[in-house]
Amino acid sequence: MLAYGSLCHAQSHDQETSDTDDPYKAGVACFDQLDFTCAIDLLTAASYSTKPSQADRWCDIFTKLAESHLALGQQELAVEDFSKLLKGVSDFRISRPGTSPKILEALQEARRRISESLTKDVSSSEKNSFQKAKRKHPESVSNVALSVEVGAEFLSGQDKSLLDTGPVLSLELLHEYSHPWIIGGGIRWSIHGVSSSDDSIFILSAWAGGGLSVTLGSFRLYGLLCIGGGWFAITGGDGRGGLVIPLRLGAGWQISQNWGLGLAFTPSWILTFGDFLSSVTFDTSLAASVKF
Repeated sequence: MLAYGSLCHAQSHDQETSDTDDPYKAGVACFDQLDFTCAIDLLTAASYSTKPSQADRWCDIFTKLAESHLALGQQELAVEDFSKLLKGVSDFRISRPGTSPKILEALQEARRRISESLTKDVSSSEKNSFQKAKRKHPESVSNVALSVEVGAEFLSGQDKSLLDTGPVLSLELLHEYSHPWIIGGGIRWSIHGVSSSDDSIFILSAWAGGGLSVTLGSFRLYGLLCIGGGWFAITGGDGRGGLVIPLRLGAGWQISQNWGLGLAFTPSWILTFGDFLSSVTFDTSLAASVKF
């Protein structure tokens, strides 16, 4: 009997030593004794050596950690415990009857945060994929802008002494078909008073051309070399046609997704047919544009 008692005592001692060496079992023991601070320390240590593939142990560790934190009034830490649990075992459910509503609420909040995080990650991933594709295939980006410009046209040389500075109105369409290349066209109307009489000369022209565009955030600079034709006439009199070669230079500011403001400067060389007289004009205009 003495020998048997000694053997039982030795087995009991080995079992206690084994439980002490295993932080999981020791943590569960603390939890059962309502020593939640002790349970948190030991179960946290046990979580480091536990993998989600050990589903029962994984779920039990983080459930008891969450319940221990709730018992100590640490709601946020309980939600974090459940979040870690769900990241390892996403279909975890609590089916134990009589479970405290606080525990169920913490689990539901953890599930909501994970779902929200996944949604943001998917959205961010899709956005990054689109931006990469956009950088890889810039030719797929297309912008068309229509602008209305109002300003003044100045003359040079002999024309400056014969004609007054006059108003100018332009309508321009630009298409950025492959950054930084753009094409465009437009029409322009201007009128100038004749210094020696009450007559006026109006110029109606149309042009088309291509050039480059540089975008810096909301700002854009562009230049277009164009060629076109024009009609020049004195009010109430005959007119004649001619060749118009404008150099369109502009700076714009995109104030919203579709609307923009800008400033345009256009030196133009004009050659009238028949007498083949040439003139150089300069116009400066304020512009308002819309993209579509």
